[in-house]
Amino acid sequence: MSDGSYLRSQPDEKYLIRDETGTQTLIGYVVDVSDGVHGRCYLDVGPQHTNRHNVLHGGVATCMLDNACGCTGSLTVDPSGRAPFLTVSMTTHFIAPGRPGRVWATGTVKGVGAAFSISTRCWSMKTAP
Repeated sequence: MSDGSYLRSQPDEKYLIRDETGTQTLIGYVVDVSDGVHGRCYLDVGPQHTNRHNVLHGGVATCMLDNACGCTGSLTVDPSGRAPFLTVSMTTHFIAPGRPGRVWATGTVKGVGAAFSISTRCWSMKTAP
């Protein structure tokens, strides 16, 4: 489902990873490894995730992007997506606010070899009012 159709459907529970880490439990995002290639996570954004402008806090968004990257890397060596990976460097550019509702972060492998590069993108099913 790398065409984005997962944004419109409910993920299959057997491919979801919940409460694997303390951070995941605290924030409440869910990891989805159903694609087998792209690590994804989603979060149903509520008031506890927003800043004083009522948009998704950048730290929460960055955490989700980091997790999507790690999960994508993990899927290259483990089909369950549970092999641990570590972020060495990460740059985030915020181009639009995340509004309350479901938001997705998706990782994509951009290069494999001596250097490993994974990029992510963040999608929102809700549009700004």
